[in-house]
Amino acid sequence: MVTRRRLRSVLTALGLYLAAALLVGYFGVNAFTGDYGLNARQNIDQQIAKLSGELAAVKTCSTSAPARCSIMWTPMTWCSSSSGQTLGGHKRQRVQP
Repeated sequence: MVTRRRLRSVLTALGLYLAAALLVGYFGVNAFTGDYGLNARQNIDQQIAKLSGELAAVKTCSTSAPARCSIMWTPMTWCSSSSGQTLGGHKRQRVQP
């Protein structure tokens, strides 16, 4: 039986280099495009900036909301009776026409 040692050793070396190159390539691609890769970090930073802007807008809106509500609120007046009964914790007041 004739064996080709030289050819087999060359093919084995090429196979190992190819496997190593594929392994490094796989991890290299995932370092950029994976869930925790460099591109993902840029996307997360963009989302942080966008959500921070939205948070600032909501905070300014929430600080102005009580002022707007106080403008809309007026004390309740009841005009149906002059007996001074209370209804819902509020004393009825007579409204003069």
